[in-house]
Amino acid sequence: MDSALENRPPLIRVLVVDESPALRDTLRSFLEHAGYEVLAVGNAEDTLKALSQDSFDVLAMDPSVSEGSGEEILQYLGISLKKPPGKIILLSSGDSFGEDQNLRYLVTASLKKPLQLGELLRIIREP
Repeated sequence: MDSALENRPPLIRVLVVDESPALRDTLRSFLEHAGYEVLAVGNAEDTLKALSQDSFDVLAMDPSVSEGSGEEILQYLGISLKKPPGKIILLSSGDSFGEDQNLRYLVTASLKKPLQLGELLRIIREP
């Protein structure tokens, strides 16, 4: 086997959730270029479907997604998944947690829009 492949770090999988197609595409392209495997979706229904069918190391999401809410997604993560994402990063332009402050324990970080892509990358890379 090629020694370069053997020494390669494991692929980190990122699920990006945002209603804006432009932001989803920007984040997907940026993170893929940085070496991550990325799935980008635009609503709560697609997010819950992706989380139930696959595992992700990082969930970067706008908590105000359509067809549900970020709070529903966080509740699902806290109750239903055997292996929730290791990092949950909220991408928001307002209050990240709405009314349910009890879900704070699930969240690794919260970034305000407009996003600083370098800061997002730093959080993903932190141990």
